[in-house]
Amino acid sequence: MVASSVDARCEVSGGGVLDGTTWDDGRVITVTVPENNLIDPDVPCRIAHRVTSADPAYSTLGSVPSVQVEVINNDVVNLVYEPASLTVPEGGQASFTVRLTAQPIAAVVLNPTPSADCEVTPAAALNAQNWQVGVSVNVVGQEDERVTGDRVCEVGFSLSSTNDAFTVAADALPGLSVTVTENDAAGLILNTDRLNVAEGEAATYTARLTAQPSAPVSLAPIPDQPGCEAQAEGLLTAENWDVGVAVTVTALDDRLAGGDRACVIQHALASEAAAFNLGVGALPRLTLNIADNDTPGVVIGARTVTQTEGRSNEYQVALESQPIAPVQLSVSSDAALCRLELDGTLTPETWETGVTVTVSSADDGIVQGTRSCRLTHTLRSTDPAYDLGADQLPAVEVRVEDNDTLGVVISAGELRLVEGETVGYRVTLGSEPAAPVALNVLTSDARCQVSAETLLDAENYDEGILVEVSVADDTVALGSFACTLTHQLTSDDANYTLGPNALPGVVVQVDDDDSPGLALGETTLRLTEGTTGAFSLVLNSQPQAPVTVSASTESEACTLSLSANTLDENTWQEGVTLTVSVADTPFAEGERECIIRYTLSSDDANYTLDGAALAQTVVTVVDDEQPA
Repeated sequence: MVASSVDARCEVSGGGVLDGTTWDDGRVITVTVPENNLIDPDVPCRIAHRVTSADPAYSTLGSVPSVQVEVINNDVVNLVYEPASLTVPEGGQASFTVRLTAQPIAAVVLNPTPSADCEVTPAAALNAQNWQVGVSVNVVGQEDERVTGDRVCEVGFSLSSTNDAFTVAADALPGLSVTVTENDAAGLILNTDRLNVAEGEAATYTARLTAQPSAPVSLAPIPDQPGCEAQAEGLLTAENWDVGVAVTVTALDDRLAGGDRACVIQHALASEAAAFNLGVGALPRLTLNIADNDTPGVVIGARTVTQTEGRSNEYQVALESQPIAPVQLSVSSDAALCRLELDGTLTPETWETGVTVTVSSADDGIVQGTRSCRLTHTLRSTDPAYDLGADQLPAVEVRVEDNDTLGVVISAGELRLVEGETVGYRVTLGSEPAAPVALNVLTSDARCQVSAETLLDAENYDEGILVEVSVADDTVALGSFACTLTHQLTSDDANYTLGPNALPGVVVQVDDDDSPGLALGETTLRLTEGTTGAFSLVLNSQPQAPVTVSASTESEACTLSLSANTLDENTWQEGVTLTVSVADTPFAEGERECIIRYTLSSDDANYTLDGAALAQTVVTVVDDEQPA
């Protein structure tokens, strides 16, 4: 007996021989449905049987009953995420893999569903080749600059496909929980942790928040002693939290010789945003060093100086009290960048007006960025109160800003000239190069001839070099054209090794001063009957192929004769001679005209010109017969 499946989805094995000993036990038929990972409909398959035997009773057996096997699909459409959960910091990103639980027969597009607090980069489609491996998806934690704590966003997808089983709404599929970790904390940042002032003086520092508040925050600077005052200038808000507000501290002048002292400024924050209700223990402090003005001391007019290289600034150095002997001030810089000049000595007569210190820096033309130098002061005197070393006196920080910038300036973007002329433009550098810079100018058309100096260096970088462009004056009417000049710089200074793609080009428009045409020796001529006249015909420009010249008139009164009818590159300026003869008739016909028209033909398309494009010659025929 043989069993077989009518439907290829079912595989059949078993069967065999039934004989006198096994006819009532039968044979086992095994039906197997292979796993295919596809979303198939639940459809049956039919198992047919066939019996063959030498026993006539069974060899002629009719139809054998078939068996119907119901095949139930065990595949479902779903998404699997790896890892099953994810953590990403604010402003950071991470990735996960998403795959299908069943094999699609067409591409399946993953459509991210919106989720607050994180952004998802659309993933590639899943298909029959990658459904088990999955595709990578990037998720970015939203940066909000606010103190909100860790939060969770649900990342989900809807599916769309031409395979209907894989078009699934997002709410029918699982999502991925992404924890966005908070990177903001409520706090206060001071731009400095200490200030130095003398009694009666004020100073300012800036206080800003570490994160954006959801409600205004008031800042309370709290001095630890009555010898100083502090006042914050305004509230910290969602608009200025990262810029901060100024806090002005004032050292009160008590007129007491109590010596130098320090005042500590503590800070407290108050706000309807609970995270920003912070007491003094949770916030930074600022130390205000106060120099007693009732004891010997020095007043330096500036603690920080900002200037551009090549410029200078001044500040004053004075004494807090009158010395009993002259005091010699010395100022030194920790860098040769700053040059110093002093205008005198502090004396019992000049101690209040002080000494002017002039700080200057050379303008070197080299790009070096912002630099600084620290100025320290020393006082030497037979007055022991004013014999002070650099470690006992304030220093001045000088910030020197560079006025040089890298760059190449080409003075023209477009030039125009006529054949035979020369025009020029300059190429300069924005800063002094560290090594000579070679300029190479390339032209897109050899007719534009370029000449230029070759090197830019420390001596000429700001003046630049002249690039001259000239076009030879030919005699051929070729029409106007344009050529593009590109530039290349090479140097041991890497900042000035630049190719044509990094530098602007110059477009040169060239106007042709030659035009095709015929120049006539005469455009009007007056001849009496029986006489002749002659004049030349020349071309306006050199032709690129021989030109045939034709002259004709419709009047029978004039006869025309050319000395030659061809002009070429050698004879176009010499021209040909046209002779006009007027017959003498015995009749009194009065004055009449012969209009001579010209035609040019040539393989040079510029010199294929008919009469409409060329001037004419009008010959007036004077009758020598008088009417009776």
